[in-house]
Amino acid sequence: MCDGWSTQNRKCIINFLVYSPQETIFLKSIDASDKYKNSNYIFGLMNEVVEQIEEKRVVQVVIDNGSNYKAVGLKLMGVRKNLYWTPCAAHCIDLMLKDIANDPSIKPLIQKSQELTCFIYNHGWALSIMRTETQNGELVRPAITKFATNFLALDSILTHQADLKRMTNTRGWAKNYMKLNHKDR
Repeated sequence: MCDGWSTQNRKCIINFLVYSPQETIFLKSIDASDKYKNSNYIFGLMNEVVEQIEEKRVVQVVIDNGSNYKAVGLKLMGVRKNLYWTPCAAHCIDLMLKDIANDPSIKPLIQKSQELTCFIYNHGWALSIMRTETQNGELVRPAITKFATNFLALDSILTHQADLKRMTNTRGWAKNYMKLNHKDR
């Protein structure tokens, strides 16, 4: 399996993992920040990993389903006749959720859930009241790039809907929210 990601300081890291019936093993990680990540470069890396593991032991390669990775998978299958390329199911689901999240009837719900969650977590008093009303529960905080978390966040808000409504009826909420609104005037 090949998995690419970026660090907070924008380093492009490509991880290689090996699955077997017994376990999953981290094989190696490559800093590809200064490399152009076209299909030829990635194919070279993947081909090297297959050689390192030994082709007879490799049945399937699971990688991202971006166009450059798709080209790598097809090229690997062309060169290595007993190897199969499979796009990553999690990435496929994430892309489907991205499309759903961009639907005009869904997008405003996701934006409002992000605003609500950000408001609560950016105001200590609101966070304290929320934790009291939810018996120390937490809301799932949506991530900017992973679309599944948007739907997990919506589900989290629905799960705590009664608690969140109750939270806005507390004295602490009224006092602090009034101060907040008074400051803005």
